[in-house]
Amino acid sequence: MTCSLSVSGKAFADNPIQLMVESATKATYVVMWGSYQLFRGIATGTFTVNISEVLRGRFKNVGTWNTSATGYPYLLTPTNAQDNVLACSVIVSDTDGTTWSKGFTAVRGGVPKRLFRQLQAANTTFFAKKNASNGNNFFTVRSNGWRISMKETELSEPLMFFMPTTGTGTLYVKSPDGTMSMELSGMPGNMYGLNIAAIRGYFWDEYDTLCNVFYVYNERESDGEVVLASVIAIEEAEPAVERYRVRFRNSLGCMEVIELVGKASMVPEPGEDEESEVARAYDAVTDSYTEIRERTTMVETITVPSGIKRTEEVMMLRDMLNSDEVYFVADDEQWKVIPSCEEFRIPLHPTEPQSYDIQFRMTEGEDLTGFCFVNGNFVKPRIFTNQFTNQFV
Repeated sequence: MTCSLSVSGKAFADNPIQLMVESATKATYVVMWGSYQLFRGIATGTFTVNISEVLRGRFKNVGTWNTSATGYPYLLTPTNAQDNVLACSVIVSDTDGTTWSKGFTAVRGGVPKRLFRQLQAANTTFFAKKNASNGNNFFTVRSNGWRISMKETELSEPLMFFMPTTGTGTLYVKSPDGTMSMELSGMPGNMYGLNIAAIRGYFWDEYDTLCNVFYVYNERESDGEVVLASVIAIEEAEPAVERYRVRFRNSLGCMEVIELVGKASMVPEPGEDEESEVARAYDAVTDSYTEIRERTTMVETITVPSGIKRTEEVMMLRDMLNSDEVYFVADDEQWKVIPSCEEFRIPLHPTEPQSYDIQFRMTEGEDLTGFCFVNGNFVKPRIFTNQFTNQFV
């Protein structure tokens, strides 16, 4: 019996993970997650199975960050690692008693088919590229290069990354002139989230300086020297009467936030399964029939201009439109939505910023649409407090 697996180490669950078996007798293959059996199959002869379809169904939870672990709030660890990472193995055995097994780590997300083919042709992986000590380690779609730009209103989600295995597991965040710095330690190969908002606040508290550019350094494997890996720049948010944010799971499997600036409008529409049938009821007073109906379930669709977006932000919008997990955030509330855009044209050679009208359709309808605000002003406010103080409220 001859067996091989197309991946080793870490592999995306949304890209092919192929098991190839050549056996003269009946072979049984089992996909394991730890000690839990995910799938069991039987085949004979030469066959290939794409086991990624089995794995991607295991990633269902949104995923949260642990607020009580060491390093909080600067270097975050996932509350449940299996929301994004699964330690898996494949075991193959035939009737002759031969057994073969191989372990790997399945990671939520994936890369485009064209990039996957290029990586395969180069005999490398996306994770090998992201593990480089002198490159961008973050799993973000904001940038394909070593420079990452984000607005100050988009800092609510940390930048997810796997601690490079090229050093001792130490990350260095510094200001451009090196006068402000922070050293963050973790386990090489483990998943973390870099909380730029918290680090920015730390620099403000410690150095009385609002830092907007951060240099991220890694340790080089060959000699342990600290080398520049990426630069993170925080942009000032433009003043706006209406500002909204969208949380979404990007193609690489982690949550990101993008800002939308513009005047939003909402249109309630009947749900797809809603039937507008009208019944007739007899009115004994007038000796005639009147029309009646049940309450109609309406689904709300919110339209928001994206605001002026650079080429990198346009590509981020594109990834958001493809996402299977999107939340529309207004003030302190968020709703799960399905995004769309009627006309999303991307110039092949952009010479100017772009703007689009994005539609967000709520994932659930509502037939009880009366106003009910939890934080509403239901009680008339007092002019004075119950007790006298020197401060006027």
